[in-house]
Amino acid sequence: MFAAQSLSVLLLILVPQLQNPAHAESENQNLSPGSTTSAAQNALVQQTNAGMCAQCHGTFGVSEPGSNIPNLAGLPSEKFYEKMQAFRLASPSSSVMARLARGLSDEQVKSAGVYYENQFNPGTSPTLKY
Repeated sequence: MFAAQSLSVLLLILVPQLQNPAHAESENQNLSPGSTTSAAQNALVQQTNAGMCAQCHGTFGVSEPGSNIPNLAGLPSEKFYEKMQAFRLASPSSSVMARLARGLSDEQVKSAGVYYENQFNPGTSPTLKY
């Protein structure tokens, strides 16, 4: 319980700062070469932005088996962005996805798209690289 509270407090402090490009730029200047802090910060922001989708699409973008809800894992980020734009313009405006899409900024949608693009979709075979 303490760990969950600590994580919640950390997210409340870090996420708004990480989403502010001016702050992120000044922070990145203080990072030593080869530091992974910037990548870790980006990953945290992406996962946070994707969190809204988890209720229906699963924690890592993999929906419940047999569900009519599509998997987002492995979906190219450009396709994710296009779909969300289509939901923003969709009629009727009372659909759940239309309302959710209108509540997100372009940056949040793009960030969530990158997160899902990097998740493994068990419905697809990984490409082997030789």
